[in-house]
Amino acid sequence: MKEIAPGVWAETGFTGCNNGCIVTDDGLVLVDLPMCPSDTVKWKESVSRLGELKFVVNTEHHGDHAGGNWFFREAVIVSHAGTRERVAEGIGTVELWRGRMEKMDPKGLPLLEGFEATLPEVTHDEGMTLYVGGREIRLIHKPGHTEGQTLVYVPDAEALLTGDNVVVDWPPLLHSGIAGAWLDCLDFIESLEVKAILPGHGEVCDKGALSGLRADIAELRDRVRGCIEKGLSEEETCSAVRYDRRWKSVPEMFHERYEVLFEKGVGRVYRELGGAAKAGG
Repeated sequence: MKEIAPGVWAETGFTGCNNGCIVTDDGLVLVDLPMCPSDTVKWKESVSRLGELKFVVNTEHHGDHAGGNWFFREAVIVSHAGTRERVAEGIGTVELWRGRMEKMDPKGLPLLEGFEATLPEVTHDEGMTLYVGGREIRLIHKPGHTEGQTLVYVPDAEALLTGDNVVVDWPPLLHSGIAGAWLDCLDFIESLEVKAILPGHGEVCDKGALSGLRADIAELRDRVRGCIEKGLSEEETCSAVRYDRRWKSVPEMFHERYEVLFEKGVGRVYRELGGAAKAGG
């Protein structure tokens, strides 16, 4: 865990997404949680040294971000309304989640006794602001990687915790997202006074990292658009535009799953660009 801006801490070493902690005079606001039970225990021990837990923000519904909610039930959990609706979907059944943890964190399995998907208690539609211990913490709804994606902006620290709307050396997964909106979100981030960015995956960065992600999303859209112009069906497009493992930061254990998610994302982009209508015509 390291301090990336005044009173803003980051953990980038756990399996799954990055985790953030905003320190205030009245307690802590955590942003996204570890997915593996063993890591949740370590994270809780680390942040407890900084203050009392007050809020948790889920930036999205996927299990690597919200699966740890169960271990932080004493906090008020906050998310976009659409994220809350899909947290259970993002985690899957208890049996499915235990199966994933058997592979990823076998030593942590005993910690899942009684586990269940834990939903946010407070939601926003387009955004909200938390005023905690003298700090202003803005939650901003910006679809991209998911439709309910939330950015967490700490103006006094010039810090932004983005969830997977910013990733570094990581594939642009769109199985729950909107490619055009994701590009718009990156433009929005460029407009903010930000020096430190905690991405959803990859190392802490600044706005200089946005260009690589923007290029990856644009390339994906262009490849799908090219297939549409050739008259390919969605199925044919998904076969032609494949996950290629160019992103070296992705752990080996994730690649097989990401191949599936990437293909689903190609299908969503195909439909977003009107491919289904053109094929039908």
